[in-house]
Amino acid sequence: MKKYFVFVLILLVVVSCVSKEERILETSIEISKEMAGGLRQQISDDLRRGDKTLSFPFSEIEIETGEAKIIAYGVKNNEDIEIRFDTTIISTGDCEVKPEPNEDCPGFLYDHRKKPLVVNEYIALPIQIKAPNKKGSFLYEIEISVYGREDSYITDNFFVNVV
Repeated sequence: MKKYFVFVLILLVVVSCVSKEERILETSIEISKEMAGGLRQQISDDLRRGDKTLSFPFSEIEIETGEAKIIAYGVKNNEDIEIRFDTTIISTGDCEVKPEPNEDCPGFLYDHRKKPLVVNEYIALPIQIKAPNKKGSFLYEIEISVYGREDSYITDNFFVNVV
C-alpha cells in the first residue's frame, strides 16, 4: 500500500511540473505573437540603423489598474567580440521588481537569462507589465549588463503610469 501511495504522489508531482511548464510555454508563445507586429519591426529598424545598442521605444507606459500590457525592447552587439548579456528592471522608488504586482507596485515578467549575441547581431525581447489595482506613477530603469564588464552596457529610464 505504501509503494502505491508513493507512486501516486510522485505521479502527481510530475503532472504538476509538466502543467506549469506548459503554461510557461503558452505564455511565451502568446508574448511572441504579440511582438510579431509593428513594434518588433520598429525595434529591428531602429537597431539596424546606426550604432544604437538599445532600442526601448517607451518613455512612458500607461496601463489601466489590474490590466497587463506587453512591451518590447531590443539589444544590439556593437562590440568587436561576441557578448553575453542579461536584462534587469530596476525600481527607482520603493517598489520591489517581481513578476506579479502587489497592492501598490506593478509586476514585470521577462527573461532574466543571459543571452549570447555575435558581433552586429540584435534581438527583440518582450516584457509583460501587470498593473496593481491602485493608481500611481512609477519610475523604472532598464539595464543591460554584459558578462565580464563591471559597468552597464546601456541603461534607459521609463515611467509606468497606472490609470
